[in-house]
Amino acid sequence: PIANKKTGTIAPDYGLYWFKMGKGKYAEAAKKAYTPASLEPYFANGTRNTNPGPSQAAAYQRAKTTYQQQLVNAGYFNPNQPTVVFIHGWNPDSTVNKKRFDFCYQYQTSATTYSPRYNTLEYFKKKGWNVAVFYWNQFSDDRLVNAEDKIYAGLDPAPRSWAYLNKNDQLEYCANSLNKNCMALPNNSLSKPDSMTRLAFNAYTDALPGNYHHTIHIVGFSLGTQVAIQLTNLILQTPSAPQPSRLTLLDPYFSDDQLNGPVSNIPEYNYLALKNTISAAAKKHQDLAIDMYRTSPLSEVAYEKLILDNSDVSQHIAYERLEPKYLNPDYQDDMLEAEHVSAPYLYFQSMKSPPTYHCDKIKCSHAYINAASSNPQIETLAGQQRFQIPDAWLPKNDSSEHDFPDTQDDVFAAKPVSASNSTTRPQATEIVS
Repeated sequence: PIANKKTGTIAPDYGLYWFKMGKGKYAEAAKKAYTPASLEPYFANGTRNTNPGPSQAAAYQRAKTTYQQQLVNAGYFNPNQPTVVFIHGWNPDSTVNKKRFDFCYQYQTSATTYSPRYNTLEYFKKKGWNVAVFYWNQFSDDRLVNAEDKIYAGLDPAPRSWAYLNKNDQLEYCANSLNKNCMALPNNSLSKPDSMTRLAFNAYTDALPGNYHHTIHIVGFSLGTQVAIQLTNLILQTPSAPQPSRLTLLDPYFSDDQLNGPVSNIPEYNYLALKNTISAAAKKHQDLAIDMYRTSPLSEVAYEKLILDNSDVSQHIAYERLEPKYLNPDYQDDMLEAEHVSAPYLYFQSMKSPPTYHCDKIKCSHAYINAASSNPQIETLAGQQRFQIPDAWLPKNDSSEHDFPDTQDDVFAAKPVSASNSTTRPQATEIVS
């Protein structure tokens, strides 16, 4: 962010960005979706945002339509194609590193070699999908407990803050109610800064045409799964908003922090929101396929809450435990982090390979799901657990399927390249410790 030369105002760069494949071997291009001044009064380059918002209905629709047509002409968005919206999670040090989530992935294969760099965006794009990322990295570049609290209205005791670099490239935090130079964030009905869930909802509704009726797939990763769950619940309560038909949770991270009021903790809060989402979809006879993938022990709390402890929710979730077998613990600085960070890249690249799907009217055998699975396939496998290899703690009489093929055989199985040919050492785009 750059302070406005006239006002000195500093604004965060957050919101929904559309992605397309760019020129070059690994290139990808991103373009911000329509963003009214009511969501972001100043753009991050310091210029004032004059885009009309929903309160100016006619002007808002005209400006939004004009901007969306520009996106169509430039190849970022196609109103006749399905859409996937990805929500990243905790992003510590992303501001200092000047690097936020993208779809390129690389990992260490030996002391001196790295894998090729994979651009996992291309597989959704090749299948004809619009791809968007909701960026909230400057808000999630904080202590984990602070970042998690920002997802919810009323849970963050401190003013809503975000990370930025000052003119000396030093990390600072902007709190809009304490610093006159910090852009004021939109307020809720209690005159408090809006939650990240509400900001994500506003960005979502601003980005999509009001008459958009194609498939919408919301994908959350790690801490971002909490945003995805809360966002989907909020959308289901808003019939005028374009409705999603699929929710994917990638190695979801829930802390066990206690809350004030009738809900006891973060896992309970998300369980109730997901339960409410499922109920709302059923009442409206609206299909909502839900799938969940684990790649590390960091999703243990979410697994226990959503899969093991509450059958009223787990019966609607197709669950799969993946083992990132291509990662060698001898060459990873932090194996837990490496397993966790693999989740979104595994998922997006799995779109290139059709799933194994052997189901009859009674049961499914030797079947697994991935990004390429259809919503009906996800719904068929809902309530079942599938493990790439048996976990040691599973009881011997467990009937879950363990012998489906290794989904990564044709994903990250390329031969490694020499470290001397790699320009940078691979960095994790997100960690949770």
